[in-house]
Amino acid sequence: MELPPSPEKLCEEAQRRYWAVKSLVDSDQSSDKATWDSFTKAQREDINGVIEMLRSAAGQNRAHAQFTLGVLSECGHGLKRDYAEAAFWYEKAAEQGNASAQDNLGTMYYSGQGVKQDYGEAVRWYQIAAAHRNASAQANTGSM
Repeated sequence: MELPPSPEKLCEEAQRRYWAVKSLVDSDQSSDKATWDSFTKAQREDINGVIEMLRSAAGQNRAHAQFTLGVLSECGHGLKRDYAEAAFWYEKAAEQGNASAQDNLGTMYYSGQGVKQDYGEAVRWYQIAAAHRNASAQANTGSM
């Protein structure tokens, strides 16, 4: 059985998404290789502003903001790494039809990170995401 993407791969994707979100607020974007620890105080304050905006949008049931908060929580970019928090936001977005959140939530159930490990739930979320043509979920469904 082939395993889902590694946490490192997921975190690379999170960092890419994080910078895309940050660029909406601050056009003076730093290198994609930057990490939270390397940010200046001013950059961290800008990032905190982005996170506040995401939380506001997520509170208005905007699935993409919920998904992005899940990614940031899972990988610890701008937020403390918290798998339970990531699962919470992924589930909110997944329930609204966000296929990437559905796939990531499936992976959390598969690995038992942030939720109790449950292969049945993993397969269920992978299948839902695969039906939305999410390539990663299709591969994950095929490997189970």
